[in-house]
Amino acid sequence: MTRKHYIAIARIINDNLWELRNSNNFLDFVQSLCAYFAEDNERFDSDKFRFACFDESSKHNLKND
Repeated sequence: MTRKHYIAIARIINDNLWELRNSNNFLDFVQSLCAYFAEDNERFDSDKFRFACFDESSKHNLKND
C-alpha cells in the first residue's frame, strides 16, 4: 500500500470515530491496522496514523497525495 491508501483509511476511521469513540474494540482495531501496515511498509509511521485517526483537527489536515 502507499501513503495515499493510509491517508484514505485514516480519513474513514476519523469520520466514524465519534460514533465509536468509547469502544475499546475500536482502539484494538486501530492498533491491529497499525501492526499490519508496519509489516506491509517499513516506513509506515504508526504514531502519525493514530494521530490522523483520533485527532479531530487532522480531518482538515489530511491531504490526498
